[in-house]
Amino acid sequence: MNQALQAKCDQLVANDRIIKKAGFLESTNLVKLGSLLYTFEGATPDVERIKACRKILKGKVGIFSNFRGTLGFIVPVKMALADDPEAYIDDTMKIYEQLTEGKLFAGEMLAMTALAIKDLCPAERSSEVVAKTREAYARMHKAHPILTNSYDMVLIALMCIMGSDIDATLATAEALYEELHARGLSGNASQSASMVLALTDAPAEQKVDDFLALYAALKDAKHATPRNGSMAIYAPFVGIDVSRDTIVSDISEVDTWLKGQKGYGAMGVGKTVRRLFAAAVTLDTYEGSAGSAPTRAAASAVAQTIVEQIVMVVTMIIIISAINAASASSR
Repeated sequence: MNQALQAKCDQLVANDRIIKKAGFLESTNLVKLGSLLYTFEGATPDVERIKACRKILKGKVGIFSNFRGTLGFIVPVKMALADDPEAYIDDTMKIYEQLTEGKLFAGEMLAMTALAIKDLCPAERSSEVVAKTREAYARMHKAHPILTNSYDMVLIALMCIMGSDIDATLATAEALYEELHARGLSGNASQSASMVLALTDAPAEQKVDDFLALYAALKDAKHATPRNGSMAIYAPFVGIDVSRDTIVSDISEVDTWLKGQKGYGAMGVGKTVRRLFAAAVTLDTYEGSAGSAPTRAAASAVAQTIVEQIVMVVTMIIIISAINAASASSR
């Protein structure tokens, strides 16, 4: 593993230990996700600040709020990373209220969408992006009523934030969906990947070819996520100025190294989340590299932003699904 990747991996594991040592009782997945968010920022967790932010959050929302429960650790982490934690959560809650106004469903994925909009969108654009996100969701749900649900909301918001023309972006995403689906991907995998690929810079056919080739190479190397919505983690690598062989080698080395660390094996986060993290750490290292100019330009801030949101969404889906399954089995 190269020095930059090793340093990033070391920081992730060090952040894990700091959060775990502080006595937080959250699941392994949540602790690791919180550690990853600090690693993206190149920061060391301030556990007292996280605890203070949790108290602020509890003072603002009830126990059944969608900002508590499963998100009850990640939201304070996001607050702690902000310059003004109280203003951060106040702004996020206003966005959430706009997202859920009227007939649109509520839920934890809408809370995550509000977090994404707060993180990525200038304040003066937030109302516009909320309106576009609601409209884009309605249009996608009309086109794919069974397929489109709350789990798509964060990626839909990303398209609305980053796409200069939402009509064109939605048309591109739909064309990519049709092509991916025609090449054998499930509806869920096709839709998730298509929304991310719509934001990358390359001709449509090349995007699909490169995306599927990268996934196939990772699968052959035995370091790919399952062939489902988690595949979207590899879409931001399309079009970056790093060879496919290098990407596969780097992700594979990070995945192998993480597997040997406490909490990243089968009894910890499990294979899918670990491989999401391996891809995320790799892309984050490319973006922050101090190497040659092509390497520094290899992954844009846009690509890394997308990766962060995908990791959060898929990890939360896994956690929520596990909680729902446990609840169902206990009835």
